[in-house]
Amino acid sequence: MTLLETLPEETKVLIFCESGQGRTAFMGAAYWIAKGLTTSAAITRISAACSATDWATAERRHLLDDYAWSPRGAVSQLLWKKRKAYSLGIPKTNWLME
Repeated sequence: MTLLETLPEETKVLIFCESGQGRTAFMGAAYWIAKGLTTSAAITRISAACSATDWATAERRHLLDDYAWSPRGAVSQLLWKKRKAYSLGIPKTNWLME
C-alpha cells in the first residue's frame, strides 16, 4: 500500500496472481479499505467485479479487518480525523467533512 500512496492520483494499477481470484481480490479489497471503504463494502465491491465469490474466506476477512484497524486502514484514519476535529473544536456534525 505504501507504493500506491506514492503514485499520482489518477494512476491505474494492475494487480494479478496466477488464478486472478484469491490474492488479487484480497489486495483489491485492501486497496479500497485504504481508500476509505469498510471491510464489508470493499469485499462487496471486489466480489461484484470478479467471477469468484469464494475468495473472501474467514481468514482473509479477518486479515482485512485487521488492516482496516491498522494505522493505514480506513477505520484508523476515520478515528484520527475525529480526534483531530475534536481537538480543533469542530462540531460533531461536521467531523466527517474535515
